[in-house]
Amino acid sequence: MLLNDDKNLKMLIDKQKLYKEALDNKISNVEAKQFVDALFENYFLDNDNINFLVSNGVNFFNLDNNEQCFCLSNIDFKDCCFKSLKKTKNSQYNTFLKAIINKEDYNNFLNYSNDLFLKHYRALGKEEVCHYNDCEKNAIENNLYKFDFTADKFFTTYRKNSFDNKFTFGENFFRVANPETFNYYGFCSEHYKILKSIVVKEDSSEDELTLVNFSSLLFKLFISRVHLNALKEEFCSIYNSLDGAIKPLYIYNLRKVSNKVSSLINFYSKYKKWMKKEENNFVIKRFILPKTNNFLIQDLVYPQVTPDDFKMVNSINNVFVEEKSALLGIFKNDKSTYVTFIYDKKDEKITSYFNQYWEIIENKEKNIEFFVTNCSLILCDNLLISSDYFNKFNEEEKTFYSALNKFRFENPSMGQEYLKMKFFAGFIKGNNFFK
Repeated sequence: MLLNDDKNLKMLIDKQKLYKEALDNKISNVEAKQFVDALFENYFLDNDNINFLVSNGVNFFNLDNNEQCFCLSNIDFKDCCFKSLKKTKNSQYNTFLKAIINKEDYNNFLNYSNDLFLKHYRALGKEEVCHYNDCEKNAIENNLYKFDFTADKFFTTYRKNSFDNKFTFGENFFRVANPETFNYYGFCSEHYKILKSIVVKEDSSEDELTLVNFSSLLFKLFISRVHLNALKEEFCSIYNSLDGAIKPLYIYNLRKVSNKVSSLINFYSKYKKWMKKEENNFVIKRFILPKTNNFLIQDLVYPQVTPDDFKMVNSINNVFVEEKSALLGIFKNDKSTYVTFIYDKKDEKITSYFNQYWEIIENKEKNIEFFVTNCSLILCDNLLISSDYFNKFNEEEKTFYSALNKFRFENPSMGQEYLKMKFFAGFIKGNNFFK
């Protein structure tokens, strides 16, 4: 599907709304509907919550024939991927859920998944059209960061292959950043040159900041679409071969990726309207901070809970709730570090989150440094930490920062939940990469 085709994009978003309304209409009991709505405001769903939702038609672990296909084709599941399921069983199938049991299986899974991911990365790249306003030229391969990785060495936990997400609690997940990790297809050669020519500074225009941060959204969306396309092929190939105990978890993870892509498409649609001046629904918050060479980031921020009234912004395990995000960019020059947050001011949850933090930060200069650091470390994926700064950390700090960066959206243990709450403690002490 071409996302920059306004007609196709509107059709997909309208179809998503129809399926959501159909899900809501399944629940006829008023009290049950009220309880379901209340659960959808929970940060974390426990087993009892999920069982209640499943009993009321919110199906986490199966695909209904008449629901929109997880691949977002605008077609019902029964008429889409269900028809492509291989009926013959293959005992040699390899999935993440099966491979995490032992190291040898996981290495085999990585080889398989790398090939699968690269196949769909190339295929989608060939089809991608430039996302610059009103451009219809073919997109070329871009890079999210425009500095020389050979001259500047950074560490990151980000993995380009979305299947490569086995993170063991207590380990150091940081690796030397490879520039190819941040490649994607977003702009044609002409508009990519325009993007690379922009130097973010104090007097940068709104249009310049809008375009530079747009590349972060396009990167995330492109890689997520590759992941979903690869999962579609895998699903059709192996689903009927899966053990009965694995199938529910497999479907849950499938829904999770589908919801991520769907949420990003909704964000993209709103952002494009803003870029075209059709709507005025986004706000840019700028900060000029002390110069630092310690870290950089261009990414989407996924807030979790508002700091004042503790209301849920994003659920960590409800795959039926749209993911809420904002754009974060950190740019440096010889004198200062420029930080931008861009978010939808018409989104009540996102706006409440930022407004409550702006009140906390107001008149307390250091608080913004803690806030930017923690957003980059805990709520984003694309964090780059300079080698000079990273090598100052001891092993305990590297392990701690790894945990903060990766244990966000999985079913948390008490220890992992405690580490996430360090985000709030970070306002008082620690977690300041500007110093």
